[in-house]
Amino acid sequence: MKTSVQPIRPGLRRRPMAACLIAGLAMASTSAFAVQHAPATITVFNCTEAGIGRLRLSSGMAVSGDTVDLIQLTCITITLTSGALSVDVNALTLKGSPTHRITIDGGRDTNHYDRAIKHTGTGILAINDLSIANAKYEDGTRKGGCIYSSGSVYLTRSTVTNCTTIDSAEFAALGGASHTHGTFKLANGTVSNSLACGASRVHMGCGGWSPRNAPVHTRTHHPH
Repeated sequence: MKTSVQPIRPGLRRRPMAACLIAGLAMASTSAFAVQHAPATITVFNCTEAGIGRLRLSSGMAVSGDTVDLIQLTCITITLTSGALSVDVNALTLKGSPTHRITIDGGRDTNHYDRAIKHTGTGILAINDLSIANAKYEDGTRKGGCIYSSGSVYLTRSTVTNCTTIDSAEFAALGGASHTHGTFKLANGTVSNSLACGASRVHMGCGGWSPRNAPVHTRTHHPH
């Protein structure tokens, strides 16, 4: 009996390769989708500075776009004792309570001399319904007594008060309350009693903040 062999058409040879290519693209697409991060809310439920459920650890756990929520706290003050609160992600929201004002205290009354918040990201640090107060910074860059940001700072229904940055050399200190490399926005809040002191000049009142390369937008500002 004669057996006939059908030739394999070139198109059929390409189909398994095409199927593998499609599957590979689908896997790559799925993997890219899987690593995308949906903004999360991290709740602070303890009023001391460091440890589980506390502000410093919660901020350190956050990724860009997250919110650190302090609304459940029953205390009115978190006092920093081990350096500025570091925000190393591009964008973060610190959210307080609209009914009882919580203060992040820089601790200068207990001889803790550092900023309250240092934001090294280039996005937006949003501070809502909080007070940032009582910080004194006199080392390094001499910029921002209470808040320093490599990006922008948006304050909403918040206050920054009793902040000082000091330079003992012949340079100007910048931003007694806040220094930003981006935009500083203040909506329905106050900046007050903040001072930037240099060897040759002193900035008070509106000199309490120092934006770079961008305008300041304000709705309410009380310089004293």
